[in-house]
Amino acid sequence: MNFSRRTMVASLAATVSPWSMAAATAKPLPTGVAKAAGFDPERLKRIAVALQRRVDQAEAPGFLAAIARDGKIVSFDAVGYRDIAAKTPMSRDTIFRIMSMTKPIVSVAAMMLAEENKLRLTDPVARFIPAFEKQQVYVSGEGDAAVYAPSRRQVQVRNLLSHTSGYSYGLGSSPVAKIHAARKVGTSNFQSLAAFCQAAAELPLMFEPGTQWQYGISTDILGHVVELAAGQTLPEFLKARIFEPLGMIDTAFQVMPDRLPRFANRYKRENGALALDEAATASPFLKPPAAPSGGGGLTGTADDYLRFATMLANEGELDGVRLLGPETVRLMRVNHLPKAYIATRDTAFGLGFGVDVEAATRNYYGPPDTYHWSGANRTHFWVDPVNRIVGLSMTQMNLFDNYFEEDMRALTYQAFMG
Repeated sequence: MNFSRRTMVASLAATVSPWSMAAATAKPLPTGVAKAAGFDPERLKRIAVALQRRVDQAEAPGFLAAIARDGKIVSFDAVGYRDIAAKTPMSRDTIFRIMSMTKPIVSVAAMMLAEENKLRLTDPVARFIPAFEKQQVYVSGEGDAAVYAPSRRQVQVRNLLSHTSGYSYGLGSSPVAKIHAARKVGTSNFQSLAAFCQAAAELPLMFEPGTQWQYGISTDILGHVVELAAGQTLPEFLKARIFEPLGMIDTAFQVMPDRLPRFANRYKRENGALALDEAATASPFLKPPAAPSGGGGLTGTADDYLRFATMLANEGELDGVRLLGPETVRLMRVNHLPKAYIATRDTAFGLGFGVDVEAATRNYYGPPDTYHWSGANRTHFWVDPVNRIVGLSMTQMNLFDNYFEEDMRALTYQAFMG
């Protein structure tokens, strides 16, 4: 399933043109009246207070936080800075490293191709990448004494979407994680997604595909499957089929020079204070990636991601542009983990994001069927299909912690009167 540059260019030209005008005139979601949307306006003010307190306590440089219901924004707060030294405020047009919030976008891309019958959820990944045909599963031992056995079934596309493939990120102390880390199998270490996937296919799996859940490089592999099924590079497909149709004008794998002034610095905690971790002007995101990470390579604005999340909340459609059918979105937001395995966890996983299967899952506010995901630099979104609410919070810290995600949910639903 190789594709030529000529094929990619022809495919892109055929797909982009209907949306070029829409992208040029893209606008944020409309603003709604909080009270009319079922929220107590005074209680919503507590969100900004909570955000500012965290900035004052040097827990983050600044935040953006937004709530939308029925496609209209009812709360949008910006506090703190995107550049502390220059005192550049965290404005609404700030561009963030959204990291793993890339995963839901690439998952939507795969489901669009499934709707077009260019791939099936049950397809073995080897249908697209033959190197995955014969894989080994870890059995016992460590290092040179490690024992492996041939996998009883191949990794399927649905395993990549649900992180039940057996691949990790090479983190932790397990024998397989150590092998993964030693071989440095991450997209940033390869000159193409094809080369990355070849190395990934040579890793042992942590378990038989479909039997457990392990967060890892699955969506990076899925990104190459999308390329091969679509006949376009991943950046081209996402731009032509998702970003331009939805008007996500600032979301990309690279921050272009004209957008650099809006790109946020990333910070870290050091000796009880905030210290610069990655300056926007020195970020690797300023260059096009050799192997675009479907698992964590995108940058974008809060308004862009609100449009994407609202498309999901609308079951696949936004402003007359339909990316997915309603039944496909419903399939994505239900649990796809084995029942025996989910009994040991505090949340489930669908096809591209976490799923809350019962009320107060993880002690979070929100009804069952709420789905969500976060990025490593502390960006977060959730979609509540019952109450038709979308929530979003963004900052830039090189320290993942979901405590504000929990607080943001609580503050939102404490202000929601139904």
